[in-house]
Amino acid sequence: IVACIEKPGNLHRILMLCHQYRHRSTSVLSNLIVVMPDEGERSGLKQLFQGAIDHFRGTILNQDGASVHDSDEDCLPTLMYEGEAVPLLWSRLHQHNGKQQDERTSSPQEHSIIGIDLHPNALTLSGYDYASQAQLALMNADAVIFGYESTGIPRNIDDMLNNWVQIPSRSSINLVAAMSIIFDAMFSTS
Repeated sequence: IVACIEKPGNLHRILMLCHQYRHRSTSVLSNLIVVMPDEGERSGLKQLFQGAIDHFRGTILNQDGASVHDSDEDCLPTLMYEGEAVPLLWSRLHQHNGKQQDERTSSPQEHSIIGIDLHPNALTLSGYDYASQAQLALMNADAVIFGYESTGIPRNIDDMLNNWVQIPSRSSINLVAAMSIIFDAMFSTS
């Protein structure tokens, strides 16, 4: 799961959402890659986002009765700037598939990389059909990418996509709501 996030407040809500799905898929939080805009590097955005993760770690994870230590970093998301995202994504995809390749020798066709965005070729998620093509694609995806609320999926990441899913709506949906809808489709047992 890749979430392009501009606001620390959204990160708090996304961490909580991922935590709610821990019983359905233990790897949601640890596989979450949080992408920040490159301009954020100058503004100290990473420190704000790291503060949100530290707060989540210290309050929510400790409330669950689990002792959280520095060695438990593998259960938390990865923070990075846009420019660093593509190499890490390729690396994670190859680790998942047991391959040792770099992004220069990879092709998106080797993996199912889905962008959640409006696109002319997007599959439409239907709340009435739990065996829809969109839901099946999401359930079998190697990676699911959520773009920024303001500008969508960054071009360097968009170039990796080979499929798109859109959520039918009369108006735009914020990032956290979109992730909630998509997670429900991905992890549904119906």
